[in-house]
Amino acid sequence: MRDRDLDKTFSYLILLGIVVLLVGGVVGELRCLRPDPPPLATEKINPAPVRGVCDWLPLDSGCPGAKKVRK
Repeated sequence: MRDRDLDKTFSYLILLGIVVLLVGGVVGELRCLRPDPPPLATEKINPAPVRGVCDWLPLDSGCPGAKKVRK
């Protein structure tokens, strides 16, 4: 009788694993089919311009795009 109960337990565990894999696959496919959400308000705002090293170097430094240094 114990062997039969043990076989049932393993069968249920295997069945549970299969169900978990199937549900995970279905959820993954549904996420791929869903359209992207609209951007948030903070994403619509243009960020500040990025300043590079050449912005701070004098013109005679040879860096392309260097600006004149104010004294």
